[in-house]
Amino acid sequence: MREELNITLGGQQVTLISDSDSKIDCYYIQGWDNRKSAPTIIYCNPNGGYYEFIYYQLEMLSFYVNNGINIFLWNYRGYGDSEGKPTPDNVAKDGVLVANYIRNLKGTAKIGVHGESIGGLPACYIANNS
Repeated sequence: MREELNITLGGQQVTLISDSDSKIDCYYIQGWDNRKSAPTIIYCNPNGGYYEFIYYQLEMLSFYVNNGINIFLWNYRGYGDSEGKPTPDNVAKDGVLVANYIRNLKGTAKIGVHGESIGGLPACYIANNS
């Protein structure tokens, strides 16, 4: 499914390193107009979900991308190629790490979060603490 995301949306693989030196597996999809100042949505997966599964929700991805909004997908620790254990504390810290990466290294000022199912918990945490 990773390859399908690459073919369909032309994203970029990103690996972040957590505070405990665990790899966090991420994927960045740029909105259609390629503006550096475009807003970015952080997508927080549902329970047991990998970001690769979002390929089956192309309507949602297309909505954001076609409206010039970047999307940043990430796998919780222990999912996909991310390392470590997906504890609530780790997921929260990693979500803030993702937001800081987008803000500082991607230069994005406007960040939103989209949480699906249990992904609403880290989405709320990111929104409140980033």
